[in-house]
Amino acid sequence: MDSEETEDARFGPGLARPPLLALGVILLLGSVAALLTPVGWVAALSLTFALWFCLVLPGYCILLHVPGIDSLERILLGVPVGAAVIPLLLYHWNTLGGGISLTATAVFVLTISGTSLVTLWVRDR
Repeated sequence: MDSEETEDARFGPGLARPPLLALGVILLLGSVAALLTPVGWVAALSLTFALWFCLVLPGYCILLHVPGIDSLERILLGVPVGAAVIPLLLYHWNTLGGGISLTATAVFVLTISGTSLVTLWVRDR
């Protein structure tokens, strides 16, 4: 089997690759928010991306380690997982005296996502 075929089969039949699916969901939600609220397009898309970055991305990357679920399920289940992990880490960071800031949030999101992807890469290698 070709490596391209095995990678596509890993995400489930008939589904787009996760980055394309994620971009589609972000654009769809941002468009709906811009059309249904008095907020402009730029603000709606930036808010949608921020929610995606803080809530869905860490949970999605953590759930990459769970076999048997496809991309759409990972996205939907990634919301509660990300919503549980990031605030918990920020709470403990604040307790240690680090303070809650945009930088700390971005660092934790990128650390969780990066660590999850690196461990997945090492395991599959």
